[in-house]
Amino acid sequence: MNGARRTERGMPPPKRKIARSAQPPNARVNGFSRPFSNMQVMSWFLIPLFFLDFYAILFPVMPDSCKYALAGIYAVVGLTLVVGVLRASAINPIDSSTNCDDPSVSTRCNVCQRTVRKSTKHCRKCKKCVEKFDHHCETLNNCIGKKNYPSFLAAVIACTLLSTFQLACTVYVIIRFVNDLGGFKEALASAYGQSSDAGLRAGVVLGFACFGALFLIPPAMAAMEVLLFHIYLIRHNITTYEYLSGQHKKNMAKKKAQMKNRKQMMMRDQQTQASKQASARNQGGCCASICRACCGAGGAGQLPTPRTDTML
Repeated sequence: MNGARRTERGMPPPKRKIARSAQPPNARVNGFSRPFSNMQVMSWFLIPLFFLDFYAILFPVMPDSCKYALAGIYAVVGLTLVVGVLRASAINPIDSSTNCDDPSVSTRCNVCQRTVRKSTKHCRKCKKCVEKFDHHCETLNNCIGKKNYPSFLAAVIACTLLSTFQLACTVYVIIRFVNDLGGFKEALASAYGQSSDAGLRAGVVLGFACFGALFLIPPAMAAMEVLLFHIYLIRHNITTYEYLSGQHKKNMAKKKAQMKNRKQMMMRDQQTQASKQASARNQGGCCASICRACCGAGGAGQLPTPRTDTML
């Protein structure tokens, strides 16, 4: 009714403020929205495989004095990893605050045509604006922003601790097999029962332990690298997107400076060649002038006419 009255009076109807909490029609909700990424599906198999390797292969041959304490620590860290991964994947990081027209704190998204915060960026994979966008994680199949960054960081810390801890336990098992084969067999016998092929079983366990050690090195190094990188970002109070954007700007500025230097060098070379050609022309003109002065007006190549009269 108010809009009709304003129209009758010649005044435009009031503009409706569209709430930014509305999910764009084609946007992905969270990390469990299809399609699933290859890294995400791989993580669903790797995490249970890590747990199976620890409790079935490494735990039985751990020292009796601390094996249960180590198993408890591993369980706590592993549960932190699982909860962090699930929360970071399940949370929708979309910018869901109320509409704000203040240009000092808001801007306009050119893709979804919504008013968002200046720290909000549009993810083209998820097709939505993410508040304080950090990056799109393929392992979680979700964008990492303000809402799920704590869960993501907890998962990264837990993954680093878990992989490093399990790698250390694997190294201990290998060392114990080499130095104390009898105790190694007894530990397996107490865990799985007596066997006539105790040596073969010990060798199989050692093979799985060595394979696990080789398999654990890449994820442990990758998790450590990601953790150190995000510690650097937190210390400088920037996001991954801002860091990469800054690096891109630096590279572009460096390329522009290199192109400018090349142009200046080419101009110098051209000026040098022009000056050399001018000096060569000047030297040729001086030589011709000297020849004309010495040989007369007839030219540099004309000989003087000999005298025919003789004196007796």
